[in-house]
Amino acid sequence: MEPICPVCHIGRLQPRVMSYVRWLGDRLLVVNQVPAVVCDVCGERAYDDRAMQHLQRLLMMSNVDAAVTSRPYYLA
Repeated sequence: MEPICPVCHIGRLQPRVMSYVRWLGDRLLVVNQVPAVVCDVCGERAYDDRAMQHLQRLLMMSNVDAAVTSRPYYLA
């Protein structure tokens, strides 16, 4: 059984694979196939912590001055 959404307290968090999209200054970062969970009622979503940490490391190695942010991953 999927966990209950911590935002609406009604929906269930469903595992999904989504795109992570974020502006980095004047550049748009799009990363496809990022593991996440999405509430089936309110649409609240959270990206996988490990995927976000990996993305942050890649950006640091590329000298991109940006912090990758996401809400907590509720299935971790």
